[in-house]
Amino acid sequence: MMRGNYREATDGLEPAPTPSLGMGVIPAIQPLPLPASGTALDNPYASPEAVSAPRQTTTAGGVIATRSARLAAVMIDYVCVLLVTVPVLSSAILVAASEQKAFSELAVTATLAGLFVLGIVQASYLVRQGQTIGKKLLKIRIVDHVDGEIPHWSRVLGMRYLLNTVLRQIPLYAFVDVLFIFGGEQRCVHDYLAGTKVIEI
Repeated sequence: MMRGNYREATDGLEPAPTPSLGMGVIPAIQPLPLPASGTALDNPYASPEAVSAPRQTTTAGGVIATRSARLAAVMIDYVCVLLVTVPVLSSAILVAASEQKAFSELAVTATLAGLFVLGIVQASYLVRQGQTIGKKLLKIRIVDHVDGEIPHWSRVLGMRYLLNTVLRQIPLYAFVDVLFIFGGEQRCVHDYLAGTKVIEI
């Protein structure tokens, strides 16, 4: 009897509307995609990387030499200078002591002679191969920025080395010259002056 009365009471009633977004129902939240492996979120305690221009790896003529390779080549060239001057100066000291000659004149003459020979060797490598002794050992080479060929000797010796040596007498020039290598093209100021770049071989 009660079941029959309930059925009669509910006859004619419309079903309740389905909740929609318009009624204030919060939609389901989609999960965020996980970051790819190797990102900074893999190690939240890692220090942020330094912001620098992206490295240009390939160019006309070959692959751009790394900054570390260029630095190592320069250090080797400086060691070559020391290997020439230190023995020469040591020999000059011994000769001056034994023959009682003026040390200053003998030392300067011997040192300049040694540096002159080293300069001839370095210039020969630069003109023929676009390399110094250091660059030769590191397997990198100076080439033209446009076509990747070994540049004319006047640009290598005159613009890249002689002019750059003169400009280094300007305060802070040497610092600015080095800073330019951190640009996208990895070229120092002397590279721009001579229209050159350094590549791997």
